[in-house]
Amino acid sequence: MLFLHGFPEFWYSWRYQIKEFSRDYWTVAIDMRGYGDSDKPSGFQNYELKLLTDDVVKVIKALGREKCILVSHDWGGIVGWNMSEFHPNMIEKYIVMNVPPAWLIRKLLATHTKQFLKFW
Repeated sequence: MLFLHGFPEFWYSWRYQIKEFSRDYWTVAIDMRGYGDSDKPSGFQNYELKLLTDDVVKVIKALGREKCILVSHDWGGIVGWNMSEFHPNMIEKYIVMNVPPAWLIRKLLATHTKQFLKFW
């Protein structure tokens, strides 16, 4: 079970879930790029969604796994939806909190100026 945090959190926000779910699952919570103790490369280009998604792919592989139960929240949820879209074979189950599917976010941002401004 791999946990992806929201903005501006880091792995610690999952401490209670780790304690609870580690009874039945192997649990890992990471600091996503730019947060907590992770690397903090400069420049917006280093935080593109594709790179953040690739980070998750690499973490799963580095942990010696082929797939995981992915749990995400907020900004981690956006990365998680991207994982489920482009790497569905690596997701056994996807649990997301507080973020609609990526296709719906794109539709809302393209068609509702008010929502776009709130999202920005």
